[in-house]
Amino acid sequence: MTTLYLIRHAESEGNLFRICQGQDDELLTSTGLAQCRALGARFRSVPLSAVYTSDLYRAAMTAQAIAKPHHIKLSPDPALREIRLGPLEGLSWGDVYRELPALRTTSVHALELPGCETRADVARRMTRTLTAIARRHDGEAVAAVSHGGAISAFLDAVLPGVSLDLAGNTSVTTLTYDTGRWKLVSPPDLSHLTRAGVPSAALFREGQTDLWFDDLVPGRDDALIDRTGRDAWLAVFGNLTDYRPTVFRDNARRLLGRPGLAVRCMDGDTVAGMLLLDADQQDEPDIGHISLVYLEPAYRRRGLGMQLIGHAVVAYRALGRSVLRLHVSQRNKPAVRLYQKCGFRFTTVPCSLSGQLVMKKNIGIPKLF
Repeated sequence: MTTLYLIRHAESEGNLFRICQGQDDELLTSTGLAQCRALGARFRSVPLSAVYTSDLYRAAMTAQAIAKPHHIKLSPDPALREIRLGPLEGLSWGDVYRELPALRTTSVHALELPGCETRADVARRMTRTLTAIARRHDGEAVAAVSHGGAISAFLDAVLPGVSLDLAGNTSVTTLTYDTGRWKLVSPPDLSHLTRAGVPSAALFREGQTDLWFDDLVPGRDDALIDRTGRDAWLAVFGNLTDYRPTVFRDNARRLLGRPGLAVRCMDGDTVAGMLLLDADQQDEPDIGHISLVYLEPAYRRRGLGMQLIGHAVVAYRALGRSVLRLHVSQRNKPAVRLYQKCGFRFTTVPCSLSGQLVMKKNIGIPKLF
């Protein structure tokens, strides 16, 4: 008999930013790293013969937390990856729902979409892979780190009729395999996070706002650009004494026509904000510069700014950038907290704008294998 601890990866930036991940690579958040530490503590005294993992970064980093105290070398396997979502990967969930409204009531794993795996495809490869691992380690205990959709498809396939909650980040599902049969020992468990006082990542909440992103269009969005520039300047400096609307307008229009760099952020048909990414900024040309992160008043202090940062991460990774940079007012405490939650840190780089601080964030994915 083999004991298998099946574990979902820790909270990733894709989870936080509301990005459709699939087999795209994503970093872990600060909460995810804390979850890894709690998970490592849980398994420190648990005998293990091997630790298998999806080769995607978010899973492999989670697996390292388990393997390191045991001095076990990770065994990466692409067959433990998340469901492949092809053209949907890297899109915001708001963009996904706009393209495929049926997904608001039907799981993406249940649809058969061009370029995507089906739930049945994932169930077959996960069952084949985990069964081979179990047979290889008869009489032993092993851990395997995978992904929410893949784990769910596997459990439904090998435990028909058993209803289980969706596996949360770093949840541990314990199973045994013996004489060709899988049995559930304990359902997805997050008690290690509770004991360590570490929050579990928030799964989708009913009524949550998922923004979609639409390229700014000359003429149609001129008034939006002007109003947003004025409101953003006023929020930062408290007056319009030195505000030059033509300078802001010209800088914004310079980005138009380049997909994804100058966008309005949409909640259905309502404009919720605006994002400007100056990929040609010459101060530090190899860094992805975020010129403006703006939300309309009704959309502030709801955590939605993370989705704008998520769009910036995807856009700049596509351009080969590995670091993001932005300016923030010293007195804008909510914005500072938001950026820190998104992984930005203060730097000593001087800023030419009075009262502004420079923050940077790494977006490069290190190679682990």
